[in-house]
Amino acid sequence: MNSFRRLSSIDQAEAAIEQALAEGRWQETLPSYQNLAKMLDLSTPTVAKAVMRLVERGLLISPGPRQRFRIARKRMGTARSRGTADTIRKPRRHLLILSPNKPEEWDMGQRQVVLETLQQAIADGWECSQETVDFVRARTIPKRWDNLLIHHHATHLFAIQGTRQLAQWARSKGLKVAFVGGHTLKPAEGTSLGIHLSDQLGHCVRHLQALGHRKILLPYWGDVTGFAAFAAEVLGENLRLDPARLIEEGWVFGVPHTTPDEHRDRLSRHLRKLGPTAVITVDWHDYLVATQCAAAAGLRIPKDLSLAVLNPSPDTEWALPRPAHYRIQQSFFIDGIRDWRLGKPVTHEAMTRAVVAAWNPGDTIGPARADA
Repeated sequence: MNSFRRLSSIDQAEAAIEQALAEGRWQETLPSYQNLAKMLDLSTPTVAKAVMRLVERGLLISPGPRQRFRIARKRMGTARSRGTADTIRKPRRHLLILSPNKPEEWDMGQRQVVLETLQQAIADGWECSQETVDFVRARTIPKRWDNLLIHHHATHLFAIQGTRQLAQWARSKGLKVAFVGGHTLKPAEGTSLGIHLSDQLGHCVRHLQALGHRKILLPYWGDVTGFAAFAAEVLGENLRLDPARLIEEGWVFGVPHTTPDEHRDRLSRHLRKLGPTAVITVDWHDYLVATQCAAAAGLRIPKDLSLAVLNPSPDTEWALPRPAHYRIQQSFFIDGIRDWRLGKPVTHEAMTRAVVAAWNPGDTIGPARADA
């Protein structure tokens, strides 16, 4: 029967201990609750509840207070199929979906991709399951990642906003890997499905360049580690300018997480100092700040200053004039995930075509000023 459910910590502990019993890891007695908790990276009360489930199922025997639980070897052969070594090694088609956020925190696009992917996979005869795992902030690989596989027996891992560390772990377990968003994977590492910033930025710069824009400003509010160099390289490559000079002169600059007022002050100074004809913003907050700074400087959009945003929000549709932006069709990701599951190649050219198809020029871009 196809399943789609999330494991509790007790479920994970039960499955992990059952697997260890099936493999004969312990000879006569079970380790203490404290040692099991350390092994599984779970709390002692959680482990205790899992052990009592195994007692109720006859896989362990409770000898009494202050004594170790004994292993009921005669019952191991009749353990549920999910706990036997033969079942775990049996090839299956099982899609495990991981996300760093709980389903109720997904945005509309993520929700659509996950739900339609599940529907397609189940219709194709796959087993499916979903888990919330904070792999984005993980610096090491915790044991509970391994415990997921003990229960789910996944063959394919699909992650939202995946990391390279997660991909390496999944490959080490023999899983095929695909990400929607997150780190860009090399072909040997897995499949990346995402409209990556370099594709969007390059396309947007070329569009502005065709309208005569060469004085393009790119401000960014947020974590600026490595971003300025990356953005300057894309701008420099398309405009045939020195990336280092773009950063030095302030055409590409970042503002760490401070206050909106500080971001507005810095952007206003750059508008006055450099006199750009166009501003490319990364996200919706950057775009709002840019429109406010332009209005304060008396710049008309798009006659005096063209504006574009790479990653809009649902509120973009309410803005006037309509911002130039990219409206990504979720069907691109859904179709890509199915091709990946079925072993079909997913090429970078498909992502480039998706970027071009997603471009919405809106009403905030026009020709460069004649005096620029």
